Amino acid sequence: DVAGFYRAFNMKVRSERPDHVVAQLEFLAGALLVEAEQIEADDADGAEVATQAIRNFVRDHVGRWVTAWAGRVAAIDELQPWAGVARLAAELLGVEAAARNVVPLADTLMLVADAGLADPLEADLECGDEFDLAAELGLP
Repeated sequence: DVAGFYRAFNMKVRSERPDHVVAQLEFLAGALLVEAEQIEADDADGAEVATQAIRNFVRDHVGRWVTAWAGRVAAIDELQPWAGVARLAAELLGVEAAARNVVPLADTLMLVADAGLADPLEADLECGDEFDLAAELGLP
């Protein structure tokens, strides 16, 4: 559950769906900031929790679909002004995944538009195996 990552970092999504690209990229930026702050504060345990959460988030969520999403944005004429931003997001995620030695999970994930659904709310979207992030990271 992507919202579990947000709760674990005390972050909330306002006005967007929790699985929206903006929400996921904003969470990742916030988690990277938390990790950097923990490293700067010499808090090895806190930094490790943040590092593991980032690795899991990239592997299980945003890293799974961002490249397909960027390709889809590039293929839609009306979205051309955003194609460079989408491509950059995918490239940055690729760099982050490689730097952390993370291989995003591959599955039969299909973007809503590619599934032939006109309305994203018609989609039955699910992420990978659900887990208790707080328990996985050893948090109370």
